[in-house]
Amino acid sequence: MKLIDVGRYLTVLGIIGLVILTLCLAGFDVYESKTLYARDSGKSFATVILRPGQQLRVRMDKKAMIGNSAYLVVERDGQEAANLADDWEQTRNELIFEGDGEYSLKVIFEDSSADRRSAEIEIKWLIVN
Repeated sequence: MKLIDVGRYLTVLGIIGLVILTLCLAGFDVYESKTLYARDSGKSFATVILRPGQQLRVRMDKKAMIGNSAYLVVERDGQEAANLADDWEQTRNELIFEGDGEYSLKVIFEDSSADRRSAEIEIKWLIVN
């Protein structure tokens, strides 16, 4: 009888531990993110500083895109250093960029006058050593 009680106790502890682990990991995302709309077109939404050997990883997640398109631009001193353009859905929605210095991130919408319901995109970025 005691072995059965120990088994039950360990089972309950395992289930509680699994629930706690699931709650801790749910929503844990190391990426910084920002949701952008067509009215944000061409405006810098983030500035990143890269050191030699660091990579900037940027992901674009389309939330709503009706009759519009968007692309991401990484700029340095007003000059385009990299972009995630029209084929971003075929490139796993991710841009990997290596550089040295300060860069700004912008999203350009084809139709910047579109409303929020027809042009919404989420950008996630991370600096990797």
